[in-house]
Amino acid sequence: DNPIYNQIKHMGIVELMSYVHQKTGILDAFTHISPTEEKSAVIYDDLIACILGNGSNYGLYKMANISDRSVGKLRSVEDSYLRMETLVNSNDHISDSIQASMDKSLNAVLILLRRAILQKISLKAKAYRH
Repeated sequence: DNPIYNQIKHMGIVELMSYVHQKTGILDAFTHISPTEEKSAVIYDDLIACILGNGSNYGLYKMANISDRSVGKLRSVEDSYLRMETLVNSNDHISDSIQASMDKSLNAVLILLRRAILQKISLKAKAYRH
C-alpha cells in the first residue's frame, strides 16, 4: 500500500540485491576473515542468501532448501563473512549510501536491507552475551 513500492521495478530478490551492490558496493563491506581470500560472483550470491536468510528469519537451512545453495556452503560463508565487525561496517555503509542517494527507490531497498543486517547484528549480540 505504500506508494514507494510503486516506484520499484519488479525483479527477483537476488537481482535486486545485485543492483543495490552495483550502485553502492554494499557487499564489499563483508570481508573474509582471512585477508588473502578474494570474493567471486558466487560468493556475492551466497552472501545475499545468508543476509536474506538471517534477516527474514528463514535461517540458512530453510534458505538452502528454497534455493540452489547448500546449507554447508551458506554456513561457511556466514562464518567467514558475517561477523560483528563486517555487519557493523555494512550497516554504516548503508547509512552513508542512504544519506548520499537521491534515488528514493534505491533508498527504500537500502532501508529493507538495513533491517535484515540489524536483525543479524541483534542475533550475534545475543549469542555473544550467552
